[in-house]
Amino acid sequence: MFESLKQQGIKILSPLDKWCVHGYYTLSPYAPDGSGRLVFAAGDLENGRSKICILGKNGQLIETFGDNLIESNFYHTGCWQTWSSDAQAIYYQS
Repeated sequence: MFESLKQQGIKILSPLDKWCVHGYYTLSPYAPDGSGRLVFAAGDLENGRSKICILGKNGQLIETFGDNLIESNFYHTGCWQTWSSDAQAIYYQS
């Protein structure tokens, strides 16, 4: 499946074997500084924990942090992760 998507020019950003949520529909996952960085929450369903991840513009995993329990709202909103207006910080629910 992923191969056919790649052939259509669709980039797959899934560096972890985890349930990933980029953000609530009103929050852009992209850094507002134009760097191409993307923030998302990744959930490990086996141990019931999630963390915040940052990808670089080429899809490489730059950083992970946080350690949160996965609750039912995680599957819809992740951890409400969002960039600060200057892209120097990330706010999230923990």
